Amino acid sequence: MSPALVALSRLWRPSRWMIDPAALRPGDLILSTQRAVGSLLIRLGTRSAYSHAAVALGDGLLAEAVGLGVRRRSVTAVVKPRLLVRRLDPALHPDAADIAERAALETERCMHQGYWISGAMRALFVRTPPDRRGRMFCSQLAAHAYQAAGAVALVPGKSAENTTPADLARSRALITVAAVYRPALVPGYLVDDSFESLADSETVAVQATFVRACDWLEAHGLGRPPHWIGLQQQLATLRPVQLQQELDHHVTQWLTADGYFHLITRARHEVLEPLEELAGTAGAPKDGHRGDRMEFFLMAHGRAALAKQSADEAENAAVYRELLATAPLQTFDMLGWRSEANSAVSARAVEAIDTILAALDARHGFTSSAPEDLRA
Repeated sequence: MSPALVALSRLWRPSRWMIDPAALRPGDLILSTQRAVGSLLIRLGTRSAYSHAAVALGDGLLAEAVGLGVRRRSVTAVVKPRLLVRRLDPALHPDAADIAERAALETERCMHQGYWISGAMRALFVRTPPDRRGRMFCSQLAAHAYQAAGAVALVPGKSAENTTPADLARSRALITVAAVYRPALVPGYLVDDSFESLADSETVAVQATFVRACDWLEAHGLGRPPHWIGLQQQLATLRPVQLQQELDHHVTQWLTADGYFHLITRARHEVLEPLEELAGTAGAPKDGHRGDRMEFFLMAHGRAALAKQSADEAENAAVYRELLATAPLQTFDMLGWRSEANSAVSARAVEAIDTILAALDARHGFTSSAPEDLRA
């Protein structure tokens, strides 16, 4: 290709942006857009450059409400045509950092909730009450988390159910954070719309079980829990015991049928085994090209997310063991086993990543921060 055509191709190349995880704090809001019809409609309806919102959880993770429900995702997996990071303004809220951390925790409580697409569309035009089934859309999740964390209205005069990504982009309660950069290159799998993580599969499985359990509870004249954690709390105290045992049996059957427990086997085969194989070859890449540097950067920050997952799952396993003492149910026994297994797999993955990173760092002098030569 001639130099002139190469120069022109730069004009045609789609612009893509990523986030530096080191610049994020728990509770930061990540606004983005993508090339899709739904995104275009939201941007037209709100006269904004942004159509989606996510909440940073810390340790390289975020939570977002998308078509399959509220899910976790690695910050380094976010590659968008446009990105903006916003943070609660400490000049308006002296305890902004504490409120933001609580908002991140409130977001975690909403994990695996269903996606409320009709609510997202109605929020553009009319006042909307909360969804009876507890479903949520992206900007509603962010606004709800902050309201629950400290009664902070990110958009004065608007409920969470009527908050749009455009509102968050313009909110005077938030300041813009310099956490976005344009990478010189992006791994192909990050821009593959069909790419599905194990966390996505987890959300699908839990959401399916949650919906069935809520329908079962309503059929027996009992109230719907607000979220997955609420369902477990309701199961632990459900009376009479006969009903508790019946729901316990159903929940374990549904989780098994939806592949929830099989995700541990998938994690071993799809994540742990390839990492340990790569660790056994002392990091593999040997040319030091920018592609290797980008993979090193993504892996280094992915390590933080895996380490947090290992610690969180170990804590969850301990909670389930305590719960079994007062509510000896199969659901809690199997969820405890799953947490212990997931913690162990994550810990082994962290060890493998440490071996790989050490080998690459010794060979090329790579660092875990985003080096300047990875930026366009």
